[in-house]
Amino acid sequence: ASASTPSEKATKGAGRSTTGTQSQQRSVNTLTPDLLAGPTYELMRGLCSSLTELEYHLEEVYKETTDQLDWVNPEGQQYPHNLLQPL
Repeated sequence: ASASTPSEKATKGAGRSTTGTQSQQRSVNTLTPDLLAGPTYELMRGLCSSLTELEYHLEEVYKETTDQLDWVNPEGQQYPHNLLQPL
């Protein structure tokens, strides 16, 4: 019974976050775990079967994104592009 409750909430949460995403867009200079915990969490929550799996995927996304930015910008200068926009 408890297994069906989280998936129902996840579906509702995913629908809410999709509609409010456009109004919540902002400039992002640094990707942080807190930033991933918002819309990304809501999106991934419906796709993962457990909290442990969800946490793993969010950590991997964070590590890959920061590693990629460090590789492109090894001196640690401020990244000159809005990360929300295509180059």
